[in-house]
Amino acid sequence: MIGQTISHYRVIEKLGGGGMGVVYKAEDLKLGRQVALKFLPEDLAHDPHALERFQREARAASALDHPNICTVYEIADRESQPFIAMQYLEGQTLKRMVTGRPLDIEQMMELGTQIADGLDAAHSKGIVHRDIKPANIFVTARGQAKILDFGLAKLAPQLRPEDAVQADGETIGTGDEHLTSPGVTIGTLAYMSPEQALGKDLDARTDLFSFGVVLYEMATGTLPFKGDTSAAVFDCILHKAPTALVRLNSEIPLELERIIGKALEKDLDVRYQSAAEMRADLKRLKRDTESARVSGATPTAPRIDLRKQMYWIAAALVIVSVAVFGGWSLYRRTEPSTVSAAQTAVAVLPFQNLTGDAGLDYLPIALSDQVATVLSYAPSLAVRPFSSTRRYSTADTDPLVAGKDLKAMHVVTGSIMREGLNLRVTMEAVDVANNRVTWRESITVPSQEMLRLQDQLSSRLRSGLVPALGGRALGGGVRSSDPRAYELFMRAAASSYDDAEGNEKGIELLQQATQRDPNFASAWGRLSDRFYYKAQYFGGGEREYELSRDAAQRAVQLDADSSNAIVTLIVLRVEGGELDGAYDAARQFVVRQPDSANSHFILSYVLRYGGALEDSARECNKAYSLDSGDYGLRSCHNTFLQLGDYRRAAEFAALDPLWAGTPPTQRLLATLHSGDRQAAVRAFAELSPNERFQRPLRPEIGACLTNSAGTADLTAKWEAEVMANRDPEPKFIRASRAYMACGEAVAAPVLRMMKRAVEQNYCAVEALDRIPGLAPLRSKPEFQQIRAQAQRCHEAFEAHRAQVDRATR
Repeated sequence: MIGQTISHYRVIEKLGGGGMGVVYKAEDLKLGRQVALKFLPEDLAHDPHALERFQREARAASALDHPNICTVYEIADRESQPFIAMQYLEGQTLKRMVTGRPLDIEQMMELGTQIADGLDAAHSKGIVHRDIKPANIFVTARGQAKILDFGLAKLAPQLRPEDAVQADGETIGTGDEHLTSPGVTIGTLAYMSPEQALGKDLDARTDLFSFGVVLYEMATGTLPFKGDTSAAVFDCILHKAPTALVRLNSEIPLELERIIGKALEKDLDVRYQSAAEMRADLKRLKRDTESARVSGATPTAPRIDLRKQMYWIAAALVIVSVAVFGGWSLYRRTEPSTVSAAQTAVAVLPFQNLTGDAGLDYLPIALSDQVATVLSYAPSLAVRPFSSTRRYSTADTDPLVAGKDLKAMHVVTGSIMREGLNLRVTMEAVDVANNRVTWRESITVPSQEMLRLQDQLSSRLRSGLVPALGGRALGGGVRSSDPRAYELFMRAAASSYDDAEGNEKGIELLQQATQRDPNFASAWGRLSDRFYYKAQYFGGGEREYELSRDAAQRAVQLDADSSNAIVTLIVLRVEGGELDGAYDAARQFVVRQPDSANSHFILSYVLRYGGALEDSARECNKAYSLDSGDYGLRSCHNTFLQLGDYRRAAEFAALDPLWAGTPPTQRLLATLHSGDRQAAVRAFAELSPNERFQRPLRPEIGACLTNSAGTADLTAKWEAEVMANRDPEPKFIRASRAYMACGEAVAAPVLRMMKRAVEQNYCAVEALDRIPGLAPLRSKPEFQQIRAQAQRCHEAFEAHRAQVDRATR
């Protein structure tokens, strides 16, 4: 045939062929352009079924005029051998481009958007391709995608044949019944949709599933559904979830994985409903990716803005906390999970709500909170607290970046989607160092049966995720027998801690939950945290402290392994001056969890209040050696500042610069403690404007170091503010730093605050003796009286320690 002239086409060379046709390159002698001629093979030219299918390809394609669909010029016949004249394309098929390796992400999104656009054009004409696969997608030399081979095309059932017309107005006829017998599958096996594999009626959504398979192959270089036999492939398509994309290609954006996952939904109603919808998501992702590249930034988790300062101050209350949502305060920041030499640090990021239902916006936080709580009961896992993970709540968060920021070995992510009347929760764990998925699980439950979600989630985590992370699952965690109590608990988890209104709402919801289910240990623990917040920051008082204590005690009675509640009780005792009881509980905590960074940290906290600085430092170092990535250990920097070990103090401060200050701020504090006020003045002058307002540098410090007016008014204000605080340590620390910055001008209020701190059992005799910056105060009789009282306090604490230690040997 090469060299022959057929109609007004001169055949130049053979390009290739398949079961339904042979393709030649030819020249259109009338228009002087190159074309591709596709001939039906001679052995099929007289087969009416093959002929109808061949002609249907021409009619279907010619009805479409779109840049991403190969243009058909005409259909003709040469001596009873029909052929199609179509656009000649230079380039290669997508099949040749995807040869066991993934495409570049940007190229993939560009081609994917074009293919979706072409499918949308076909579907809008009522034409379903039914054989979308890489071999039927051509990529030109200029990077333009073209959909080929409409040989299996069929008019969608919702569009009558008379509604679809060719460019010349001729109606496309189908005649499909005799070409596809009931129950016969049409299409290439590995790319078939579930409904196609079952021989069911098809609509445009079958193409979207096949397109999802193509995208998966473009993203990973491999097929999502594979098997040694046709039956095995069918079984995968119908019943099995594909391997997570990120496990095969760590470069895959989360949003792209979501798009492909939605296209591969086996349930038609949950899958993308139109190519236009899929195209929009791909275009949006492409735009966002390009914007990030142009701005020179990789999409990462946003940092907390300055409006969240109060939250972070609140988060500094020296409580070691389970990685649960409640009670993340200044000294309540380490997780209650054990940390050993083989300990695994885990960060659970807020889940994504993909349902489009704003009424379910509470679930992403609540479910990630539940996952963290369950994991916290595994002794070998250290779960990063929600206060550190909540900033990674946006859809474009990179789990690898988050994991490195949080010094976590594994990051757990998840999403919530609707499947008809059901909710589907998908979770996966990513190994940060090796860029691979170590575990993936999906749970589907009826939307109205949240208690089933609670049970299935806990069960799958204990049997699947915990072992995958190298842990040993224990009991405990979020459990309720009352579905309404569980829902109230979940909604409370999503209620803000940042403001009085949100915290009060959380209290109301948790009170209702505990009334419905009095044995709901986790709800009691969170209620304790909420009451503590109200007492500390939102106008509460002793009544709220007592309610916090009562709720924590109830939680521990119901769940002896509730580390969060245990630590809350220790902190309440310490801040209330009950050092003996606090020491007993902290010591027991260490005995129960000897390899836990949390237990050693909370013991160091009690020891610092008792004036045993060397022992406190030893426990701090032990905690740091067990988990050097836990920023909840940051308050140990107070221990080392009082000891004069400024280098070690700075190392603990570096765990959370937002709370403890940046290195220049730490150097300034060290200079003040050393007693060199003039050097401190110079250091303060070198700070940036933002650094001058960091949390450790209270207004009085800046005012005094710059000799600003109004120091007396500031002094009165901060004295009243600090004196109202139940916790004695802030009184001592702020008074000490004020004196070191301001000198004798503030000696009277400083001594009053120190006296009050010691009266509340802050036994700081060693700090009073050691800190060089306090030297000028030591000659004052008031100081001597304070020191004597601190000495008695410390001696009483040491006597109790010795008694307890002897009794337990």
